[in-house]
Amino acid sequence: MLGYDRAFLCQRNGDGSIRVYFAQRRDEDPNRTAGATFRDPGFIRGELDREFQEWSPRMRGILDEVDTGFIWWPLYTVPVRQHWRRHTGLTLIGDAAHVMSPFTGQGVNMGLLDALELVTALTSAEHADVNAAINAYEASTLARMEEAVTATNTAQDILLSPEGPGVLLAMVSGDKSRQSIGGRP
Repeated sequence: MLGYDRAFLCQRNGDGSIRVYFAQRRDEDPNRTAGATFRDPGFIRGELDREFQEWSPRMRGILDEVDTGFIWWPLYTVPVRQHWRRHTGLTLIGDAAHVMSPFTGQGVNMGLLDALELVTALTSAEHADVNAAINAYEASTLARMEEAVTATNTAQDILLSPEGPGVLLAMVSGDKSRQSIGGRP
């Protein structure tokens, strides 16, 4: 369910349960201003009900169906184009290397590909030493991650659009005149 800079995202799990995510674009992490109260399920439930008050009571009723605690999970991302300083014998892989929101589901796959590329570089006779292998791996993963981070940022901008669901509906309907996000096609 999509709104203006907000969404309810539901995921059916293998055990029959449904995980519910309440997503919203915010300028500041409310955990910084609310402090310990932001760990209180009643406070969080009230804040979510207030934030989604213009939505239908039926949709807000999902809050009443949540039978576990709420977890505050801010989403962060890295810049699309990164440049890393060289470190001897050290590199990053997976989420540590390319923090991005989950809106394209690429995170774990990219992490596995990172591991494969790093092992391949480290075991290849092509590189003179460990540092040369790490440098080759980093050049490859940083180039590859530009596309992945761009894709997930674009998906996030569609799902949490200030224009509400209009951008996604235009994409599905093929209406090219409305398929822009913040002036970007």
